[in-house]
Amino acid sequence: MPASSRPARRALLSTAVAVAVGACMIGGVGVAYAAEPAGTTMVRAAQVTPVASFAPFLSADAADAADAEAPLTTAKDADARAQAQAALDDAGAAQQEVAAAGVTVEGATTIDTTALAEGIARLDAVADNANLLMADPTDQTMADMGTVVAATADLRSRLTAAQEKKAAEEAAAAAAAAAEAAESAQAASTSSRPAASSAPARPIMAGDPRAIGAELAASQYGWGSDQFSCLDRLWQKESGWNPAAHNKGSGAYGIPQALPGSKMATAGSDWETNPATQITWGLGYIAGRYGTPCGAWSHSQSTGWY
Repeated sequence: MPASSRPARRALLSTAVAVAVGACMIGGVGVAYAAEPAGTTMVRAAQVTPVASFAPFLSADAADAADAEAPLTTAKDADARAQAQAALDDAGAAQQEVAAAGVTVEGATTIDTTALAEGIARLDAVADNANLLMADPTDQTMADMGTVVAATADLRSRLTAAQEKKAAEEAAAAAAAAAEAAESAQAASTSSRPAASSAPARPIMAGDPRAIGAELAASQYGWGSDQFSCLDRLWQKESGWNPAAHNKGSGAYGIPQALPGSKMATAGSDWETNPATQITWGLGYIAGRYGTPCGAWSHSQSTGWY
């Protein structure tokens, strides 16, 4: 094509674009303004036609200005991210507690935190770039956080149950061993020394005072391993099961820490040296005042004495 014909072609193209724009504007309102001057028609169409109808014909600068007026995507709860991260960290801590506990926990010992971690990432993305075309992730992240929090609480509850079960099993085993030792000690016990008072001396029973305590608690009061567990904790706290334990401040003496120690003479004249005599008196004191060793232990925990 000759170079001289190019300007004419550009003019024709410009005219075609103008006609197309006018047609779009007029078509947008559904009214033909053929009888009016072109200028009037353009003004009237511009007054009723949304700016978005001209989007294909806006300049780059005008398009950027329109985008700047659009609402930004932001998380509606500024604390959501911190709460979600705290729940994620706590779930990890709970799983570490289970791993370090050394007990068998029933059920699953891991917590699925995948969805919550993804929600935190989406919250970070919104915070870093508010122009992202994505829905506010706050609600879904909070829902995922609730699931993780519930799973964490359940895991810790099952861990506590497993720890309590193990402690009970160990206490029962200790009580059984003490009872067995008491039986052996009773079989090997020697004759008691002659009593110097109206109260006969208790037989000197060989072996661990704990074993003697378990045997006498069972034979004299029918208290089993559950009550002996309380008795063990009570007298371990009071005297460490030492028949020569003496509290210089109060004057309490012996395994049960009788105050004064001479009270135990009602159980035998050898109350100062014989663990069986001290234990016999101590069991009678507990039965008369608190009913059971667990009753005495409960009182000791709340007051510091029994």
